Amino acid sequence: MDRIVELNGNHVSVYSYGQGPVTFVLLSSSGVPFPSLEYKSLAKALATFSQVIGIEKLGYGHSDLVKDNRGIDDAVKDYRGVLELLGIGTPVVLAAHSMGFLEALRWCQLYPDEIAGILGIDPATPECYKDFDIEGAVKKLIEMSDDEELRQNTAGALTDQLAGEHGFSSDEKKKLFTLAYRNMANPVWISEAENLRNTILLVEKNNPYPQVPMLFCLSNGEGTTLDQDVWRSHALQYLNNIHTNEYKFFDYPHNLYKYVYKEMAFAAEIWIKNAGVL
Repeated sequence: MDRIVELNGNHVSVYSYGQGPVTFVLLSSSGVPFPSLEYKSLAKALATFSQVIGIEKLGYGHSDLVKDNRGIDDAVKDYRGVLELLGIGTPVVLAAHSMGFLEALRWCQLYPDEIAGILGIDPATPECYKDFDIEGAVKKLIEMSDDEELRQNTAGALTDQLAGEHGFSSDEKKKLFTLAYRNMANPVWISEAENLRNTILLVEKNNPYPQVPMLFCLSNGEGTTLDQDVWRSHALQYLNNIHTNEYKFFDYPHNLYKYVYKEMAFAAEIWIKNAGVL
């Protein structure tokens, strides 16, 4: 079910599937224009044994676009506000992809009683960013934001891809393109990238290893800026500090949820039962 809720004067898009004793909250990576479409297959797979709630942040998907400077605490505040509006109780399990893992850690730091566990979907741990060119990423986003033709071409390619994957009509495709063009390299994305270094420092100095059960589903590193061995080593080094942890390797790219969503959901169901998540 897709719906729009009003939060602090802004409209926030929410997608949800399933019912069950466990509630997963999906946290998107950065720069994903349409989380509700990107993670749809995984959300439906998880929904075979749980309730799944996906919240498209401001500047993402069908949610409002704002020009405010957006930090990680703003994202956590909005996630919690939406859950309250929906009447979703805690604790919940956070299913966090890539940079969304930083938001999951921050949520654990600020409100530890609200989080029962973390499903890391090829998570980008704080250590990953020591090898990442943050300033270069910010520069590329600003260049795209200033280049109308580049944004149109990128939005068009994305729209064609999504229309093919989901079988959209021509009218649906037109609406999707309008939103994709609006979302591409918007001010929220830029502020998130500009704040990334401070975000990492904030997470690292406030108990970066919350002791909640964690399951990491790890890719082969393709689609990240790191080699497979380096990418996976960061994840495993992080898990060494978590008392209750598991991991699964998949020989697929960073967006592995598009390829092995059934396998990931199956692993998550077993983990929920065996790790004492709830």
